[in-house]
Amino acid sequence: MQDGNFVLATYRCQANTKRLELRVLTIEGQHGIVRVYVTPHIKPKTCQVIQYTIKQLSMHVRTSHFDDSRYCDTNILGSLADCLVILTNAISSVRNDYDASSGT
Repeated sequence: MQDGNFVLATYRCQANTKRLELRVLTIEGQHGIVRVYVTPHIKPKTCQVIQYTIKQLSMHVRTSHFDDSRYCDTNILGSLADCLVILTNAISSVRNDYDASSGT
């Protein structure tokens, strides 16, 4: 058995329950398997095991369009004064965009 995070949750449904929702918060970068054991209240006792695979990048969202004007890495070369001017302008630009979008 691997070392990691383990959770055991037991829930007994009331009569005539047809659906149960359980929310689990995943940790970005960690993967694993969620196993659900379903045991109905009938005889003979049986158990159905359902497995859900949690992928490492489970909190990422696929996009079909990438906006090149947002969220890009930039390497700044030059003197410290030049770098500070470039960074100050970039921060001002982001702040102006935020102020314009928020209406303030």
